[in-house]
Amino acid sequence: MKEKIGVQSATATNTLLVLFALLAVLFVPTSAKEPLPTSTPTPAPTPTPVPEFTIIALPVALVLTLVLLFFLKMQRRVEK
Repeated sequence: MKEKIGVQSATATNTLLVLFALLAVLFVPTSAKEPLPTSTPTPAPTPTPVPEFTIIALPVALVLTLVLLFFLKMQRRVEK
């Protein structure tokens, strides 16, 4: 029984790490070009709006994480 709980805990941890890694990859800027050197001062950049995908992805990832943790907690209660 002890080994099963340890394996489940490791699986949950690995799953959470993969979820957060995917989130980190999603939010890395894709166009990382260096600005060309100019002699004239450039105006301040305008803030970019948050894409709709980001607004949807963050709550979905949070809910999936909470659901995963809830089911793991319930599974541990059943085993005891």
